[in-house]
Amino acid sequence: MPKNTTLMSSDMQNELLEAAASFLLQKIKAELNETPYTYFALIADKYKDKSKQELIAVCIRYVHRGMLKERAVGFVATVDMTAAGISKKILEVIEPLQLDPSLCVGFSFDGVSVMSGNKGGVHVLLKRTFPHAV
Repeated sequence: MPKNTTLMSSDMQNELLEAAASFLLQKIKAELNETPYTYFALIADKYKDKSKQELIAVCIRYVHRGMLKERAVGFVATVDMTAAGISKKILEVIEPLQLDPSLCVGFSFDGVSVMSGNKGGVHVLLKRTFPHAV
């Protein structure tokens, strides 16, 4: 590597972040697959970053070797802030984990109607994929 290399370009930083995220997702997936029937809960919240872009944070909560784990599995931008758009993004984020839908026991969202609404919110739409979730 040349002496003037600083590794500070935004492209390099993004590559490092993507590599770290990929590594962590593989570790989480390994923990989830280590024990059959690892029940989990989905946690999601929407927020705006400094540039006012809408983002969704997605986490999962599960027990591994007797310890409660709460892991961030993705932070994604979305233009479609409808319940359908948010639900789609959440499912895209967790897809690499290959979670068994029958093992999802619950959801945790903020009180905003698009997330928790009982007629057409994210909760209702995800319940179609995760029928046992509360």
